[in-house]
Amino acid sequence: MELGWNLTIGLLILNVFAFAWLYIINRISKEQLSKNQ
Repeated sequence: MELGWNLTIGLLILNVFAFAWLYIINRISKEQLSKNQ
């Protein structure tokens, strides 16, 4: 039970980090595009 709970929390944290990372990359690439134009 404990192991499954830790795994679930770990996956949730990974998902949050993945979404934050994608969001940051998206923001940076949009800023780069606007600078290039």
